[in-house]
Amino acid sequence: MKITYPVALVAGLALTAVLAVGCGDDSTSTVKQTATEAVSTATPTPKTSPSAVAGVSADYKTYVSQVCKAGKQFKDDIATTADKVRNDPQNAFDAARVPFDNLANNLKATTPPPDLQSWQQQVVDKVNQVSNALKGKDVTALTEVFQSPFPPVPDNARGQLQAAAKDNPDCSAAGLFGS
Repeated sequence: MKITYPVALVAGLALTAVLAVGCGDDSTSTVKQTATEAVSTATPTPKTSPSAVAGVSADYKTYVSQVCKAGKQFKDDIATTADKVRNDPQNAFDAARVPFDNLANNLKATTPPPDLQSWQQQVVDKVNQVSNALKGKDVTALTEVFQSPFPPVPDNARGQLQAAAKDNPDCSAAGLFGS
């Protein structure tokens, strides 16, 4: 039996994730924003050290660096997943789950500034909901997760996140924080 719905589902997820990773300062799309900003560790050290960003606290610089590395990894994982699904549509749900599991784990490894800890936990919880729906091959749960928005970045943090990401190559590669 050939499964075509999971292929479409995974393609939709991949497109959603790619759009999410392509967020920026588009405040109208909380799903795009937070899925993107919900990322953490796994790529080369940026050429610009976090301390090179003037006017941004050290904890924001470190956090943004970690999140952008994870964002780039998530984007790379989505590309790999799309290839796997094309070659093995029977395992589409399992393949699609890997980027979200990696993202959640990478986010858990970050050190958010105190004013972002609650927000980050909400984002990790949301990413885990996606992963659990994929693990259970539960299309209804997956649809429900994507129908409710990711938590928006707190307004008081947005400027520091964007400033810290400005010259970070991982942020640029992942399309995070308006870089």
